[in-house]
Amino acid sequence: MTIEIVPTYSCPVGCTYCYWQASWNINPNLMRKVEYDIDLMIDSWEKLSKKRNNKQAVFHGGEPLLIPINDLWEICNKLREKGCTNFGIQTSTYNMSDEHIKLFKAFNFSVGISFDGPWVKTCPKCLIDSDDKCPNCGTETIELDLNRGRGWIFNPKMQKEFTQKTIYWIDRLHAEGISVGTITVLNRFNAGDDLRLNRLLKFYLERKWLNVRFNPVHEDMEGLKWLELSEDRYVDVYLKIAQVCLDNGMHWEPIRDMQNAILGISLHSCWHASQCDATNTTGATFVNGQGEYTVCPKLSSKFKTALQNDLTHNPQPWRPSILKQIPIEYGGCKGCRYFYLCQGGCEADGYEGDIRNRTRMCKWIYALYQYLENRIKNEFPSIRTFPDLPIAEQERRFKYLISDSNENYSLVKNIVRLNERNEFKSVEYARNEPMRVKVCLLSKKLNSVA
Repeated sequence: MTIEIVPTYSCPVGCTYCYWQASWNINPNLMRKVEYDIDLMIDSWEKLSKKRNNKQAVFHGGEPLLIPINDLWEICNKLREKGCTNFGIQTSTYNMSDEHIKLFKAFNFSVGISFDGPWVKTCPKCLIDSDDKCPNCGTETIELDLNRGRGWIFNPKMQKEFTQKTIYWIDRLHAEGISVGTITVLNRFNAGDDLRLNRLLKFYLERKWLNVRFNPVHEDMEGLKWLELSEDRYVDVYLKIAQVCLDNGMHWEPIRDMQNAILGISLHSCWHASQCDATNTTGATFVNGQGEYTVCPKLSSKFKTALQNDLTHNPQPWRPSILKQIPIEYGGCKGCRYFYLCQGGCEADGYEGDIRNRTRMCKWIYALYQYLENRIKNEFPSIRTFPDLPIAEQERRFKYLISDSNENYSLVKNIVRLNERNEFKSVEYARNEPMRVKVCLLSKKLNSVA
């Protein structure tokens, strides 16, 4: 899982549903301060890197591009000296410049951009953009502010200009040969109705090279809960995204990750396979500007501060062990077919804001797993998926799903059975092809694994 460096919690954009909103309201200084100690951050990263055997560093925030470019160069050079081999950043593109392009190329950055869709006037029938009437059918176009939740919500002019700049940097980074993706938060602005969702997906279909992650809004502040979609709407939205993703060979998350989980290959989305606890979020550990370890901001927002991460103990799976004993009708997960691919979901999303409860995202997560499993089985009726395994075997093998262990090869060998002669083959959904499953014989490495 990731090690994230947060030099500052400050951010001039201030997305409406940001995890840090609750903390900023309690401590406004978090929003304004840009203070950090480079040596303390590097030392803390090195210690955590050795403990976790993880050579990754992802700059997060706040807005990490508030850090002067010379300091970013210094931090990256020192991280490389300490053994960092995998650099990443999550940014709104605020302050991005040609100098940052040079930095990203020098350290082979993967760049994640926070972006919820274009701000356009589009035809509701043809999805063709036009300032006036649709050139195809003559229908009056409708203005869609899909990115409205990404800051400056009460200043549409500024938000519209910022949206256009963000699109420019998405395309520019790709043109420069830099790995780029987006995190898109599904909310009422970009997925509240089918027109908005369809225009959002059209934007991404036009950019097949773009890695996209679709996240649900996580909002505990009473005044902002209206941004969340209803449970039923989330089901409709995620099933639509999955259908478009698979039919067009797109690389969209969490679709591909959950698909791999169904096949028993891997599972890396921490928020629906949580192995965190409230004091040690291994899914994402943050190193702040003073070198302190803090938990994931989704949990910090619940406690209105940046909680320190206790690395002296391993996370305790107390929550999943309890939820699997409680019947579904009483708020637990007992008997759920996909429990070992979900573990009750992220504790920060617990019903009624209680980290002990199962995730309030349960309905769409279950529906999406069910849809993906049915598509696979329709293609290969005799295939055995991960949920087909006996419960004891699922429990034993879950830890390999969330790691990169070679044991995964053995798992695939055990569950992917395509015919009566027990010829084991791997099923791989092609990244750049429509929903046609490629069946390939596993490598010799598979045959050598017990």
